Amino acid sequence: MPDRIHARPLHVAIMTLLTATLCGCAAASPSPTPVDVSLPQAPSTLRSIIEAEAEHPVFELVQETTDFDGDHADVVSYVSGGLEVRAVIRRPPSGAADSPAIVFVHGAVDPDQYSGLTEYDDVIDHLVASGYTVVAPDLRNHGESDDDPAWETDMDVGSTLDVVNAALATAADPLVDADRVALVGHSLGGAVAVKAAVVAPDSARAVAALAPSHVEPWEDVKHYMAGTPLYDAIVGAHGDPDESPEFWSDVSALTFVDRMTAPLLVVHGTHDDIVPIGWSRFLNAQWTEAGRDVTLVELDEVDHSMGDVAAVTSLITDFLAETMP
Repeated sequence: MPDRIHARPLHVAIMTLLTATLCGCAAASPSPTPVDVSLPQAPSTLRSIIEAEAEHPVFELVQETTDFDGDHADVVSYVSGGLEVRAVIRRPPSGAADSPAIVFVHGAVDPDQYSGLTEYDDVIDHLVASGYTVVAPDLRNHGESDDDPAWETDMDVGSTLDVVNAALATAADPLVDADRVALVGHSLGGAVAVKAAVVAPDSARAVAALAPSHVEPWEDVKHYMAGTPLYDAIVGAHGDPDESPEFWSDVSALTFVDRMTAPLLVVHGTHDDIVPIGWSRFLNAQWTEAGRDVTLVELDEVDHSMGDVAAVTSLITDFLAETMP
């Protein structure tokens, strides 16, 4: 069993995006015909998800299979903003109904190679063994999920909608306790989990963000993309914060912090050289100032891979045992 969260560093994913931008490569999945897309305006923002009518997704079984190390898994699909999104469901050994559930949000990984059957398998093993049903969505443009042509420059608004809808579909699953659904995300997935929780406060009872990227997307853009064609594409699409303050405010989770009702656990390694730990300290300070329930745990001498999976998952399960017993 690997002893680290299995995810590619964020900067590798950024290079993947740049390569796709430069070579004009087509994505593996065909672009769908847009139908019943819930986001009412373009460009879409977190605010537009908040103002849109809630969707009512349900899981449809695609196949029964096994994951990376042979454990039983169900591949399912659900509709999110008119796109078909795939997810992998792993259930606890007891198979009992009314289990608590976790929607595990992946970070920035190679979009064409990502699959919930392979990535993060070690940490999901621990969470399932602790009694949780774990749903791992392949967010739009990843794995076998449909592609959104705006994905590269939408500041993860579409992915946020996918996580909200994954949580809603999880709550509707007959083997899950609808009142005990949590969001857990790593790296970019940590920030997206926080965005989902401010967009749809009723979708999750608790949130854990592991080494999350910045809750204000412009900080990510400056840090990772300055001087690249992707930076130019993003600024060309939306302007910078001086030119388009309303857009950049409306894609930031911080703008909507007062909507968040779920307690938040933030875990970050002090030796993380991919996502600065200062970003988690900023999140903690802003959430505390807003009167939200937030806990920051700093792991000494741990890098972006989060170190010992058993220790990290124990932090998560202890937190969830307290917040959604």
